[in-house]
Amino acid sequence: MYLKLLYIAHVSNLTVRKRTKQSLVTSTILDRRLKLFGHIRRADPSHDHARALQASINCLPEDRRHLSGCSRQSWLRTIEGDFKTQNIGFYSACHITHRRSRWRHVMETAMFLEE
Repeated sequence: MYLKLLYIAHVSNLTVRKRTKQSLVTSTILDRRLKLFGHIRRADPSHDHARALQASINCLPEDRRHLSGCSRQSWLRTIEGDFKTQNIGFYSACHITHRRSRWRHVMETAMFLEE
């Protein structure tokens, strides 16, 4: 899409996003993160990715130690934070993923709250 802007024009990112009808990058990342989580939770339990997620959910304590220099924030903790904005517990969200209509509603609500 051609915006017809001069290279010397001082145009804010918000203006460009409105003209191009683009969503925030953080919204896109959130959407894809939740889609991936739902996909992995609904996967056949014999698949490696489903077993790895289940092991991570069941076995890792909240106060586990991490390697020095490594981030304390994990992918699961990020997902858990996404659910907290909607007042949904992590374990209840894990059960919601198996009902697609409810899961779509959770994802739509998360996208609405992000904007």
